[in-house]
Amino acid sequence: MKTQLNLPVIADLSGVMDVIGKRLDGLIPSRMDMLNGKQVLFTNDRVLKPLGGWDVTLAYRDIPVHRLERVDIPAYVVAVDSSCILIGDTIDGSIYSAKSSIALSCNGKPLTHALIGPLLFYIQHEYGDEIGGMGMEDVKRMIRVRLERLIQHELASSLRGIILLVDGSLRHSIHEYLYTIHKIEDICRVNNNILVGLSKSTRLRYLDGMISLLSREGYPCYADVTALVEKVCHGKKRDSKDHGSCCDGDDGHDCSSSTDARRRGSMSKVYSLLARLTANGLVFRVDLLDDPQRSLGILMANDAFHNGYPESLRIAHHTSVFTHTDLLCIKGFMKSRFNIREVDGDDIRRILLGRI
Repeated sequence: MKTQLNLPVIADLSGVMDVIGKRLDGLIPSRMDMLNGKQVLFTNDRVLKPLGGWDVTLAYRDIPVHRLERVDIPAYVVAVDSSCILIGDTIDGSIYSAKSSIALSCNGKPLTHALIGPLLFYIQHEYGDEIGGMGMEDVKRMIRVRLERLIQHELASSLRGIILLVDGSLRHSIHEYLYTIHKIEDICRVNNNILVGLSKSTRLRYLDGMISLLSREGYPCYADVTALVEKVCHGKKRDSKDHGSCCDGDDGHDCSSSTDARRRGSMSKVYSLLARLTANGLVFRVDLLDDPQRSLGILMANDAFHNGYPESLRIAHHTSVFTHTDLLCIKGFMKSRFNIREVDGDDIRRILLGRI
C-alpha cells in the first residue's frame, strides 16, 4: 500500500501509569497516616451520623449543657415546608411546579394542615443574569425560598402568640425577594410570635463533637453555640468568596454575622443552639429570637415529636411532596390549558453509558 497509517505502537500503559502515580503526591492534600486509631463511619455518599455519636474529646468539656423543661403555655405551632420539581423544558426555558404546606399543632397534638399548590412557573432563559444564569437546583431553591418567605410573612402578620417553625436556619438567603427573614423576625416580635428555625443537620463540622456531647445526656437539653457560629462564619466570609459555605439550612444563605447584624439591627439578636428536644431524640441545629428555655419549653409542650423532630414539620414536609398522581394531573392540565405539543426525549447519559 502506498499510504500507510504510521500509528505509534503502544505495548502497554505501565510507563504512563508510573508517571501519574509519582505526580499524585502533593496533588490532593491527604494524610492517610493520620487515620490510625480513629473512628470511621463508612457513608457511601449518604448523609449518616454515628450511632451514639463520636467520641467526645476534652475540647468540649467546658461547654455548658442546659436542661430543658416543658413550659405549659398553650400555643399554636405553625410549621411551613415546601417542595419544587422540574416539570419540563422548552427551547427557551423550563417549567417548574411547587407545593407548600402549613401544618398546625397544639397541646401536643396535630390539628390540621393546609396545602398551597401545585403552582406552575415558566422560567425563561432571557429573564437576565439573576435567573437565567442559575442551574436547575438553584432555580428550584429560589422558588421554594420565595414561596416559603411569603407564607411565613403572612402567617406572622395575621396571627398572634403562635410558634412559627421554619425548616432551616434564620439566616438571610440570597434568593429572598420582597419578603425577607428579617422582616418576618420584626413582625414576630411585634405580634409576640415565637420564631424557630430548625435544621436537620449542620454543615459546620466542628459542631459534630458537641452534637455527640448532647446525645449522651438522658434528658432534653441545649448548648448555646451563638458565639462559635458567628466567629467561624465571619472568618470564612472574610477569607472566602463563597458566602454560603458555612451555613445550615438552604444553600445560598449569607453566612456573614456582620451582614445579618446590619440588616437586623442592634436589638435583633438571634440565638444559635444545638438542641435535643426529647430525652431519646436526635440533636438539631436550632435558631430562635427569644430566651431558649421559654421558647423551646413552649414548643415541647405544644407539638408532638418523632425522634425529637417536631411532628408539625414532618406533616408539612410529607404533604408538600409531589406524588405520581400530581405529575399526571399537572401534565394533563397543561395539555388541555395551554395547547402544548409534547415531544419525546432521550436520556443521553443512559444511551451512552447504560443503566449503571
